[in-house]
Amino acid sequence: MKKLIIIIAASILPAFLLATVPGLFSPVYASPGLYAKGISDGIPISVELSPGESRTFVMEVGLEEDDDPLDITAEIKGFGQNLEGGIVELTAAEDSSQYSARGFTTVTPAEFHLEPGETQEIEVKIDVPSNTGKGGLYAVVHVSADREDQGGVTMVPALDIPILCMVTGTQVSKTGEITQLEVSDAVQGQPFEAVALFDNTGNYHYKVTTEFNVQDEIGAVVGTVSTLPTYFSIIPTFSRQLEGKFPGELNLPPGVYILKAEVFEEEEDILLDEATVTFTVGLDTGNGDDGDGDDGEGDGGEGGVSGGNTGDGDDGEGTIAELDTIADLVISSLSPEWIDRGDTYNTVITVKNIGGEGCPASSVVVHIDDTLAEAVSCPALGSGGSDTITVGPFTLSDGEDVIKVCADGDNVIEEENENNNCEEVVWGLSGFVAGIGGVGIGSGAPFWPILIGSLSGLGVFLGIRRFRRREREDEEEDEEGEFVYQELE
Repeated sequence: MKKLIIIIAASILPAFLLATVPGLFSPVYASPGLYAKGISDGIPISVELSPGESRTFVMEVGLEEDDDPLDITAEIKGFGQNLEGGIVELTAAEDSSQYSARGFTTVTPAEFHLEPGETQEIEVKIDVPSNTGKGGLYAVVHVSADREDQGGVTMVPALDIPILCMVTGTQVSKTGEITQLEVSDAVQGQPFEAVALFDNTGNYHYKVTTEFNVQDEIGAVVGTVSTLPTYFSIIPTFSRQLEGKFPGELNLPPGVYILKAEVFEEEEDILLDEATVTFTVGLDTGNGDDGDGDDGEGDGGEGGVSGGNTGDGDDGEGTIAELDTIADLVISSLSPEWIDRGDTYNTVITVKNIGGEGCPASSVVVHIDDTLAEAVSCPALGSGGSDTITVGPFTLSDGEDVIKVCADGDNVIEEENENNNCEEVVWGLSGFVAGIGGVGIGSGAPFWPILIGSLSGLGVFLGIRRFRRREREDEEEDEEGEFVYQELE
């Protein structure tokens, strides 16, 4: 019999993403109710150490009273990142970076047992080698539990606590390189996307901003897209995918263009690298009808572009293709924020039209714990346009609220995709608890926790008890991208 193992991981935002204040990030939870909080210092661990210096950090790992006993393992992993900036735990074999702190960082005890309501202090010791001459050193404290069978599903609660060590007296180098630049298929009057792959070639982490501009054949800039700073810093030796979306209103005529990408270090606005690539904008083509010219060739059918009067025929008639794009409304940002911490909060919502055409005014509906809380209007939006709305105040109930927000709440806008109108997050005493992927009104899509990148409080990502699972008999086929799992015979 096959069992499905689900790793429910909570990651704590590194100190280089949000300012570290002792205790600010405590406690942080995984599901089941495993949590960690700082005692000697705040977590995540952010410290400046000299070569040859040692420092010990004390934190507490605990288990909520309403959960089952767990056998816990604590270990030091290498700090890796995926292309979106999320933490990737690296084994010793995978962790080959010269900026790794894994090899000289230890955690004790490495194994312990927790009964419901119990806590255990653990010590993390960093011994910086005397010959270290690097800018930043990175590792992850990985705390996980033995697998726990729950009705045919094996849950693996886990916590990732980043370590950032700045070596004092060393030269910080912030350098980077664009290693890949490409443009999606560009068609006149339709949105297209520029994508750059950028490597941190320096010795310290940093955030970046990116400017993409389109130039015509004589070098004149005809369109520019600038990005906000990356939410997650890029640590040395790792790469980040940077994206810029050009709206359909740019309406570039068919022809050859140059895309230029410039990547800047966000804090000091230093140009790190630039690159160019040539691309072609084509017509949106359909299947035209061949002309019926009596005397000429009348061939208007190739791609539906020519009108059919290529010869001298009187009746050559082809069909010119029309752009087959319509509006598409999504919730591009959903960010609760405290008014009175632990009691009342507002929710800041950004609605964006990612479709190829504009749309009239529409409604936005907000449900909290499956109850309609508010309905507000959204103005007409052109292709690529957005509108930011603040709703509230709302009062937190039972420690956390499930907030679901849907664009086109009355379902009156004809859209390219009717299944991406909604976003859902769980908001609690620690800030964001988790994000749930976008679903459409009436789509019947399941709500599964996914990593979220827009945070205003804690960096706690996966693991919401009420959205744990549905029946597992038919699970493997469509949930692969949203859970880390393996199958056991």
